[in-house]
Amino acid sequence: MVNRLKRFLLFIGLFIVRSVLSLRYKVTIKGLDKINSSTMKKKGGILFLPNHPTIVVDPCLVGSAILSKFSVRPIIVEYMYRFPLIHQAMTILNAIPIPKLITTSNSIKKRKTEKVLDSVVQEVKKGTNFLFYPGGRLKQTAKEIIGGA
Repeated sequence: MVNRLKRFLLFIGLFIVRSVLSLRYKVTIKGLDKINSSTMKKKGGILFLPNHPTIVVDPCLVGSAILSKFSVRPIIVEYMYRFPLIHQAMTILNAIPIPKLITTSNSIKKRKTEKVLDSVVQEVKKGTNFLFYPGGRLKQTAKEIIGGA
């Protein structure tokens, strides 16, 4: 029953996001056709690793495109995960918070990050799909610079 409710809320949320974004953007999705039945028969999950040019629009566009076809667990930086409205959506999506290492780094954050990444590796081996922005921040130039993210 809970899974059905989550799927229903996800469907409604995706519908609203797509409807609102379609008023402003013409979206063309490329590459999802490469993930077909033969690809899905391979062992393990899929890591979706998009870049991050804007703060709200691209996560909504990418998320709505991927979530409409795949069961995906987002990995999101902790401070955004805790933000009230985002937290509700991330709870429904079973997201994993990860520390922000760009501004500060210490042994506690490093251990927590290693623990999160280790669990992601184990889950991918079991077939879980993840959505993760490896840059960890907004894209500042035409070239993606990951740095210490």
